Amino acid sequence: MPCLLQAYTLPFYSRVKLPSKKNLHIIDPDTPDDILLLFGKHSRDGGLTRFSLDFRPPLSCLTAFATALTTFQT
Repeated sequence: MPCLLQAYTLPFYSRVKLPSKKNLHIIDPDTPDDILLLFGKHSRDGGLTRFSLDFRPPLSCLTAFATALTTFQT
């Protein structure tokens, strides 16, 4: 019998491949289908973990990176 996980999921379009509480989207509230920032865990190779960060205007590179860094706050 297949296990049915009753949870909400976000579409990451193959950019994020591993589940993590650090995975996130920021969307435009006027157009919820437009993703402004996509951040998440891409792969783990030994002790090295790779993350994927995609963003678009109106976010700048600095704003996107700072937002991604906040997910590592303990």
